[in-house]
Amino acid sequence: VASPGSPPTRNHGVPTSFPSPSPIMAVEDLADSIGDFICAELDSSRVYLPTIEPSPMPTAEIVPFPEPTPSPTLESYIFKQCSSENELDIVFMVDSSGSVYDAEYNNWQAELDLVDDIVNSLPGTSRASLINFSGCGSSFTLTQCQEQGRLKTEFNLDTYGNDLASVSSKIEAMDAADFNGGFTWTDEALGLALNQFSTYSSSDKEKVVVLLTDGE
Repeated sequence: VASPGSPPTRNHGVPTSFPSPSPIMAVEDLADSIGDFICAELDSSRVYLPTIEPSPMPTAEIVPFPEPTPSPTLESYIFKQCSSENELDIVFMVDSSGSVYDAEYNNWQAELDLVDDIVNSLPGTSRASLINFSGCGSSFTLTQCQEQGRLKTEFNLDTYGNDLASVSSKIEAMDAADFNGGFTWTDEALGLALNQFSTYSSSDKEKVVVLLTDGE
């Protein structure tokens, strides 16, 4: 995770703003850590959003002393959302190269689930873009590899604007059919991500890139 122009302090290659992941880390836990980091970059904090429905008003048919509604507990909240009012542009880069492949596409789905969880924790002033990348052989140019669908911008920062619900719906609709296979052109994909900022963003917006890759 990185903010262009202000990289986080690192310790052995891992941002100190959130814990180094264990060999196997639950998607929810990792999303929570990244969400905390992003919100801290916005100089804000995250708040729990309640899911308990309000109790209906009593009517004549209800017994005189209805059972009281229990007080909310931590289990009554499904996720934390950043309370910042700063405008954020965030670009997600998801690796769908051959080294990520497994027969059930569990690794690919875990990437999509992680992005979706992070999107659901962003402040409502955010805009998001998604780069789905793998790569091609050394004989291919960037344009040729893009024509092969191996370096694909799924949606731009201005595609959905601040409509994060539509962003989430788009991500949830992605599946194994969106997996590329092939090589890993991380540098070229990062160029596409930074191009989102130069083309669709402005100097008054906070900017973050989230890169998900196995590094191979």
